Amino acid sequence: MSVLQKPHLYSGIIGDGQMLAALSARGELLRIFWPHMDYAQQLERFHVGVHEPSQPPEWFHHTVPATQTYLGESNVLVTEYEIAKLSLSVTQRDVIAHRADGVVRQMTIRNTGKAARELIGKAHLVTRLEEHEFSQAVRYIPTDQMTLHYRRDTHCGFSMREAVSGFSCGDTAEALPYDALLGTFENLGSDSALATSFGVIEPGETRTWTLYLAFGRNQKEVMARMNRLKAVPVQAWIEKSIQESAWFLAQAKPLRSGNERLDRLYRRSLLAFSLLIDRERGGMIAAPEFDPAWQSCGGYGYCWGRDAAYIATALLKAGYIAQSESFYAWMLTAQDEDGKWDHRHWLDGSLAPSWGYQADETASVVWGMWQHFRVTRDQAFLRRVYPAIKRAMNHVMENLDEESGLPRESVDLWEERFAQHTYSSAAVYAALLCAIEASCELACDEIERGVWRAAAERISRAIEHTLWNEARDCFYRSRRLHLRDAHKRLPAVDGKAIFREMDMYGYSRVIQSFDAVIDVSLLGLSYPFEYLEPFDKRAAQVAHAVREALWTPGVGGILRYENDMYVGGNPWILTTLWVGLDALRRADEKTADEMLAWAAEHATELDLFPEQVDRETGETRWVVPLTWSHAMFVLLMLERYGENEAVTAQPSVLLRQF
Repeated sequence: MSVLQKPHLYSGIIGDGQMLAALSARGELLRIFWPHMDYAQQLERFHVGVHEPSQPPEWFHHTVPATQTYLGESNVLVTEYEIAKLSLSVTQRDVIAHRADGVVRQMTIRNTGKAARELIGKAHLVTRLEEHEFSQAVRYIPTDQMTLHYRRDTHCGFSMREAVSGFSCGDTAEALPYDALLGTFENLGSDSALATSFGVIEPGETRTWTLYLAFGRNQKEVMARMNRLKAVPVQAWIEKSIQESAWFLAQAKPLRSGNERLDRLYRRSLLAFSLLIDRERGGMIAAPEFDPAWQSCGGYGYCWGRDAAYIATALLKAGYIAQSESFYAWMLTAQDEDGKWDHRHWLDGSLAPSWGYQADETASVVWGMWQHFRVTRDQAFLRRVYPAIKRAMNHVMENLDEESGLPRESVDLWEERFAQHTYSSAAVYAALLCAIEASCELACDEIERGVWRAAAERISRAIEHTLWNEARDCFYRSRRLHLRDAHKRLPAVDGKAIFREMDMYGYSRVIQSFDAVIDVSLLGLSYPFEYLEPFDKRAAQVAHAVREALWTPGVGGILRYENDMYVGGNPWILTTLWVGLDALRRADEKTADEMLAWAAEHATELDLFPEQVDRETGETRWVVPLTWSHAMFVLLMLERYGENEAVTAQPSVLLRQF
């Protein structure tokens, strides 16, 4: 069976902090992540529709237009269809059954016409268990009226609340257009179909149709979970999801900006966090994976320590002390023996695929741990994390460049360049200061603090004396930029601006002395790492350079850097909000409000924030939702409209048991 290329763009997500599912704007279930939100994606396609006898199915996800909303302030997704050909209205509600390893889809079908309709419902499932196209099989279990898809220790059950009037395991492509399915009990492959008869629906009458997907490690486990899904009334699953959302929002700091649109986006951002934080272990993913084959990027369904430090800080300042604490407890398990935190991780703490070492990842985690303590003043937390902070600082000290005083070359925060980056240097500088503060708080080794202080001072001097670019009234993005594919393009080498250097392994590297490109990450010198004081003239100069060079004509919004070509080179939500956060350090509320308004204008119809906005049309592009985008929005809202008082530490309790 050929694999369909799924759309990159999601409309909505549903989940329970363990399972996660993504849907299109037409209500098509695109991906299901089980047993955890970072791995693995189990679905190829799941199509649902109705038809009259002797007529082909009208698939709901083909219906145009479709409208979609979340059910109030919950994570229940509602999609509504008008099927003009059959004079039907359909309301579809999708929810992850809380802590039950299952998806519940309930549809209410209403005859809005003047004639009676005899209708048959058909649902077609194609799995991709463990993200494998092959080596799957499917069987029908009559006692449970369920098809069971299986591959090794991953099993998926597919059933409905209504009586099954037809089934087929495999052979679905030729059977779906006809009234009767083939009744094949078992087959190799990954497809199955179920049918039910609604009988005659009179004008104004409705029928309810409920479909279930249950996951488990074997047939017995799936059957037990399917029985539980069916035993609980559908409305109870929906109400449970609503209650969990209400409970999560109730923990947040109340925030009222006077603008209901902004306040609603703040609350939806918190609800997005509730879906993208691993409730069991505390890690958090950058976004629901949309490109698992890495056809267009390197994947997003992982935890970056850097992104997560921003996200955890947003959670912390919004009042989610337990979630922030749990994240850093999880990070303790992911720290390498040499003291660093690698580029990114799976949610079980193991190393995820990496572009290479990033100095800012380790520094960001230390910075985030100190932010947690600054807010909570929780001495017990600081004592728990301090050994990890100390190991991280030992790693930092071993990776400082003796010549310049800056951190040695590493991959930048965008995973595109290898150099000594200004942003990474500011992050390491801030981490050293945070470690010094933590050491003072716990009355630890004064001599050790002195070593860290000397390193921080040397980084500070190096940033000031070697990274300021007079020509552009801004800092250089980096120094010692390693030019990619230099062996192919053979750039001109003048011995100064561009030079060759032999590394310790005998390879000749072509290096550019300085990179003068304006990059929004230069704002990191001000926010969040506070290397520059708020009213330092250079902070204003950097902000001006970023705004002048990176504001997108017409559409607006801030690019990552000059001549950015990723996905066509579009403004990002998080970069635009970064400008606002930096501006607030200088009490520039006008710019902060402008950036908030731009972000709000370019949220999706479901109030989710994407990664990017199309530079020509202003439409949503690429990743939806991006957790870092939501974090920057929450941080800016709290900085602009919240109160920054300390919060009393709370026990580490994530989500309640069902």
